[in-house]
Amino acid sequence: MIKIDGSFYPADQLAWLIMTGEWPDHEIIHADGNKLNNSWDNIKEKVLSAKAA
Repeated sequence: MIKIDGSFYPADQLAWLIMTGEWPDHEIIHADGNKLNNSWDNIKEKVLSAKAA
C-alpha cells in the first residue's frame, strides 16, 4: 500500500495506472505469484469470462 494525500492505494494498481493512464477495471494478478513484484511485465488484469449457459 502506498499513501498519497492521506489515502492508501495498492502498489500494483498504481503501477497499472502509471503504465496505462487508467485505473484497472479488474483485480491485478502477478504472473510469478509474487505480489511484491509490480514490474510491468509481471502484472495483468484478471478478466473473468462469462460462463456458458
